[in-house]
Amino acid sequence: MNWKKWCLTIGASAWLAVAAPQFAHAAEHEDVFIIYKNDAGKQAIEENATAIVKDFEAFKTIEGTFSDDALRILKSDANIQVIEKNATTYETSARYTTADLLSITNLSWSSKMTGITRPWTLGLTGNGVKVGVIDTGVAKVSGMDHVTRLSFVQDNPATSVDESTVYDTENHGTGVAGIITANSVKDGTNTVVGLAPNADVYSLKVFEGDNAEMSTILSAVEWSIENNLTVLNMSLGSAEPDAILERAIKAANAAGVTIIAASGNESSLSALAPVDYPAAYSGVIGVGAVDQQKVRSYFSNVGDTVDFVAPGESLRLLSKSGGIRVDSGTSFAAPHITAMITLLKEKYPTATTAQLQALLKKYSEDLGVSGRDDLYGNGLPNLAAFVTDEKLPTVENEPITPSPGDSDGSGLPIDTDDEAIETKSDAQQFISNNQYKITTWLSAIQEGRKIGLRTKFTPLYSLYSDLASPEKKLVKAYNKKIKTIVTSATTKSTKISATNLTKMASAKTTQIRFTTPIKSSTLTENRVVIYRAGKEVSGFKLTKASSGKAIRLTTTKTLAKGNYVIMIDPTKLKTKTSKAITTPFAIKFTVK
Repeated sequence: MNWKKWCLTIGASAWLAVAAPQFAHAAEHEDVFIIYKNDAGKQAIEENATAIVKDFEAFKTIEGTFSDDALRILKSDANIQVIEKNATTYETSARYTTADLLSITNLSWSSKMTGITRPWTLGLTGNGVKVGVIDTGVAKVSGMDHVTRLSFVQDNPATSVDESTVYDTENHGTGVAGIITANSVKDGTNTVVGLAPNADVYSLKVFEGDNAEMSTILSAVEWSIENNLTVLNMSLGSAEPDAILERAIKAANAAGVTIIAASGNESSLSALAPVDYPAAYSGVIGVGAVDQQKVRSYFSNVGDTVDFVAPGESLRLLSKSGGIRVDSGTSFAAPHITAMITLLKEKYPTATTAQLQALLKKYSEDLGVSGRDDLYGNGLPNLAAFVTDEKLPTVENEPITPSPGDSDGSGLPIDTDDEAIETKSDAQQFISNNQYKITTWLSAIQEGRKIGLRTKFTPLYSLYSDLASPEKKLVKAYNKKIKTIVTSATTKSTKISATNLTKMASAKTTQIRFTTPIKSSTLTENRVVIYRAGKEVSGFKLTKASSGKAIRLTTTKTLAKGNYVIMIDPTKLKTKTSKAITTPFAIKFTVK
């Protein structure tokens, strides 16, 4: 898939991207994020860092403190992919009391349509709720100086500007975040203010211009999980589904993150377009747009994954210049729902996404045909009638967090009573517990990057049977790319063979024979790894024939049921005539 298809879900009105301004830097920079390409790049970062805060190994990203000189050195290093991903945190400025909020006059029509003053009256302002906005960043303007900003965008060393700046250069993320948390800004007779102004909002920049690479989106979602964000706004989309992003979404769902996404703006007056992804994924609250008359905006995408609609046409939004601009799009409808979910999350901190959605549905005005429909979903939420003693709804048959294979029918089995079978195989359990790790490996493969043979590809290979079909294709293609020589009970090779592959449970030993003799001294024990269900299996003893034609692996342990992969790493491996061996060897067997 072309990652450049991930785009902003703004409306039909035109807007221009401008060059990012340069900002003055102090001698030392804290919270700098740098992505390295390889071990040499990682070493360069470690040598030049004033301090290392954290190594996000799964994404080859290091957070630390660096001097100006160090950043200049790293920017010219070919082993560095992204630099100066600065995270800027500001102290809280204006935090609103109920009296402050209720004293605001002339709220915009879109704010009034949400019935927001009722939860404000009850003291609900988003206090203590951590909200992520995955977008184009937030400008350094009055009204947004309490937002924590991070950027996951790659800097282009060939340009004079810093594309990785945390600030908004596209006039999109500032407007989106402002709907959630902006301090009050006067616009003539109207006042623009965030619906959850006391929420802890984190601007997670993933866009360069109006395009976002998958790796930046994944990094932002990963950061959201690792830093315990509870609500996530994604005003972005693609018409095409993607197994990699779907797995990341499911990992976030499993971590308790409630995700709200824009439905997209590809509909027209003459044709309706389906909901974009990620809004179309199970577990994501999809939001369409309506105008001031509560009529669906003509551009708003439709389908059975539209959950709610919200104001999204001709809205007054905070601008990156600090003023107010007018724009339209489901991008700006989504944060209205995000803000309302944030207020509900403040009152019910243990509520699940399904419970929050059910509660919001209870306070939604039914639009269009009676009941839920593809144009308006469950309707237009309005919290004007929200009561202080509202009970958190009990959601019957609340969806279990789906496994990564659900999109192609390979999810968990269901018994005759329609209840999910409790037990999972070891492979399914590993996938469920390590979705992010697996996602990053598959993402690297999909982007044409190399991954570690012994520590990443081999565990993936051992999980092959339990992966979703799109993921299997990636593993298969990578196996072909690195030219792995494979043998199993059903796959024969002219280069290698192995004994006892159908009876390893009882024999507990296999002799691996090479057609071309190897130099025994070059095949050390750490070059041979055995994995089952994503985990390395220990306890195998390696012995080598002096002829170089065979090795033997033996264990005294009882072998658990499952699919095993023995991988021989060719690094430094040579034939008996000292010719380098460049292709790995894989021996597969199953214990039943």
